[in-house]
Amino acid sequence: MLTRTCRSLHDTLACRLLKGTVSVNRVYLSSFQSFIYHDHERIFYLRDFSYQPTLYSDNHKPSSLPTPNAWEAGKTVMKILRDAPNIVACHLPALWPAAFPPKELRASLACMERLERIDIATVTHHYADVLRDIPSSLRAVQLDFFDQGDFCRDPTPFLRNHRATIRELSLCAVELTGRLAPFPLVRVLALKKVHVVGSGSILMRLFPNAVEVTINGVYPYSGVNACSRLSAYRDFRNQQSVLDVTPAERLQSWGRLRRVRGGSALEVHWLGFRSPVLHLDLSIPKHFYGSITLVLQYAQPRWLTLRMPDPDCMPPSLEVDPPAPSNRSRDLTHLIVRIPRGNCSHCGLKGVFNRLDRLLESSSSISHVLLELYSEPSDKGSAGDQVFELMAKEVDECHGEYVRLLGQTVPSLRRVFLDVEDIGFKAWERVSEPPDWREWSEDVGRTLVVAEMDSR
Repeated sequence: MLTRTCRSLHDTLACRLLKGTVSVNRVYLSSFQSFIYHDHERIFYLRDFSYQPTLYSDNHKPSSLPTPNAWEAGKTVMKILRDAPNIVACHLPALWPAAFPPKELRASLACMERLERIDIATVTHHYADVLRDIPSSLRAVQLDFFDQGDFCRDPTPFLRNHRATIRELSLCAVELTGRLAPFPLVRVLALKKVHVVGSGSILMRLFPNAVEVTINGVYPYSGVNACSRLSAYRDFRNQQSVLDVTPAERLQSWGRLRRVRGGSALEVHWLGFRSPVLHLDLSIPKHFYGSITLVLQYAQPRWLTLRMPDPDCMPPSLEVDPPAPSNRSRDLTHLIVRIPRGNCSHCGLKGVFNRLDRLLESSSSISHVLLELYSEPSDKGSAGDQVFELMAKEVDECHGEYVRLLGQTVPSLRRVFLDVEDIGFKAWERVSEPPDWREWSEDVGRTLVVAEMDSR
């Protein structure tokens, strides 16, 4: 309000605020519009300053929110885009033709001469050419397609003009086929709810230079019957045949790959890559925990994160044979195990450590273990009070006895961290004189964890 009566204050705030991230909720869009367009002579703050802000246009779905309504909000956002050629990143989380007419949005984006990153959600086929006229070279694109049942969500029209420059790509609810042209510069890839027509090797061909891959719901689809898409993932999760395929018959090298995150071990096994990676982050399917050994045999990570629904899903062993024909195998040194805290009540902290001990029994290289027991919404409230108190008591009384037993099983073990969300954090380190385990304070322990994570 003050900026409407004091020009010097307006000038000072405009040049400062618009140099950073600008997040605009529809509730405040009118005030933001008045601030920006307070004086037509001051529009140069948008057009001429060499700032590099990110525009977040939030909450444009029809609702009972105060004016401006969603349609007016869409027009305002597009006007701001046209008047702000120096914006380098833009986030549009809710698009639909009534509020953001495709042709008008395309024209607005065409004015953004320095745009490098764009994130669009609820994408439909109406916006297939919306990125076509952007004059700059997009480096990061995130497209989250609107779920329209069996509608074939082909990302090709959206990405065609920027395929050769994109380095970070995130796709949700799309279909990928062997007909697509490769994306040679993509280094960071995220795929969610993706149908792959054919084998997992298609991803290696499309993204040959990927360094970091995150997957969540990537599975095969024959492409024959559109009605089968809905049940394809359920069928895939229940297919023992995925595990029965002889890996050597289908594995290919994914040369630059360093990190694989998310997804189940079953999904990663289906991808079929033979490439040593630095960090592997997987969830273990409840009925297919044996799939983890198949993945480890060919991924050979130094860091391994295992996410599991309960302690009983912990694999019996991490021992694998080195992949043929080579007899060399990269050593697994760091293990992170993540389990919902509430699902450990039947065995307690002691039971979790006993299962961890069996898991590491055949390991000769593990030096660091982090056990994370995280809370879920169901853990809160009176229903979980008794379980919470029992776990809190176990953590409080845990002074290294479980760790000493673990150290006897794994001579290479050097540090053990226990992080129980909402309850406590503990850290132990093996010392030589006298031979024992030293318990660190929480501050020191967390510092050690951060240092380890940064070293990846």
